[in-house]
Amino acid sequence: AADAVSTGATATEATTAAADGSHDHTPPWSLGSHIVGTCAQMCPAEERMSRERTGELDVFERVDPEDRTVSTPGLAVKKYTRIVDDPLPEMVRTRGALEATTAHLYSLL
Repeated sequence: AADAVSTGATATEATTAAADGSHDHTPPWSLGSHIVGTCAQMCPAEERMSRERTGELDVFERVDPEDRTVSTPGLAVKKYTRIVDDPLPEMVRTRGALEATTAHLYSLL
């Protein structure tokens, strides 16, 4: 919307332009300065597989509590990492995935 004011476009036009990538400076998955995540799981598959390979799974994310290398999409939760430059949308969870993650974490209490 702030971009719409500076360019003279309507908010709808600015949102459409941001969504389809027609602004040179706005990635297609971004709405202005906000990223639209596309990961529908609690943890992106790429991250989960990487953490399985390196044995970085928390005990609550493991199929077998003794095996640090095996998890499932229903157990693994995205590990906090600071995103500095242009995160990929597939590494950012959707609202539904965030709600599912929150429900899952509360169920562990």
